[in-house]
Amino acid sequence: MGLRDSPARVTNASRLDPAALRLIAITDSLRDGVEGLTGRTIAAVAGGATMVQLRLVDETARTLVAVARALRAAVPGVPLLVN
Repeated sequence: MGLRDSPARVTNASRLDPAALRLIAITDSLRDGVEGLTGRTIAAVAGGATMVQLRLVDETARTLVAVARALRAAVPGVPLLVN
């Protein structure tokens, strides 16, 4: 059984509502800190974003986790993709 056939993968995929993919907000940087990024994310969701992608290529894993937790708290219920 490969990763694609794993029951957990099928279950997780089936929980994602396709409507969540209508408008994805992709984060850009921490130029104004975590608070600024959180504020921009809240504004994006208020403006119609249905999913958020956290993309901070120059940050450490520890920073990504901290920012992801802040975004999750700020916009609960909105799917968050971290890469």
